[in-house]
Amino acid sequence: KKMNASLKNNFFYRGREWPYKDVRPRIIAEKYLEDESGGLIDYKFFCYNGKVKNLFIATERSSKEETKFDFFDRSFNHLPFTNGHPNAKITPNKPKHFDKMIELSEILSKDISFVRIDFYEVEDKVYFGEMTFSHWSGLVPFEPSEWDEKMGDLIELK
Repeated sequence: KKMNASLKNNFFYRGREWPYKDVRPRIIAEKYLEDESGGLIDYKFFCYNGKVKNLFIATERSSKEETKFDFFDRSFNHLPFTNGHPNAKITPNKPKHFDKMIELSEILSKDISFVRIDFYEVEDKVYFGEMTFSHWSGLVPFEPSEWDEKMGDLIELK
């Protein structure tokens, strides 16, 4: 029932994200991934014209607690803002394959003004998650609010 219901969703109408407009809904089964903690940490890289400028790490996604988002610059310095979820109580560690994730992000984002590229790190391997062209559909603000402008200023439209 749940899968049949999801086939009737058109994500374009929900968030007005243009890449979903003419996508035919389908069910895709993927290998189940789980890291050594029994969960799965998301590494999400913000790319601007083929260059990673910042990223966030999503943790505690499978716990009963609220998911946590911690933002970092390209040099892995923790950034002083939130977006949709609070920071983790313990700042996440840099992933082992951080440099590989940056390399792959920059290959995939070449010639794209903005895209978020997501990865997972499981059993010493990097797995591609998805490419997102509108983080939170562009609707969830950064806190404090001056980070909305700082993040937006990174986008250079040609």
